[in-house]
Amino acid sequence: TVEQLRAELKAGKSLAEIAATKGISKDQLVALLTKPAKERLAKAVSAGRITQARADELTTKLTERVAKLVDRKRTPTA
Repeated sequence: TVEQLRAELKAGKSLAEIAATKGISKDQLVALLTKPAKERLAKAVSAGRITQARADELTTKLTERVAKLVDRKRTPTA
């Protein structure tokens, strides 16, 4: 539940650690979180709004940022 996720994050766990307890690897989590944006980029390429090279660049940056995000831990709070 959302409440359980919040509690685990407040306890100092990262999203990647929480996902691992559910059998989801960090790579799988990153893929799930970036999938909608990657689909929008693919549509933008198909529509001619951006180039494939630009979409690839944005995808790489997005994946790197999300990977850092899922590893981030909060300082445990009471």
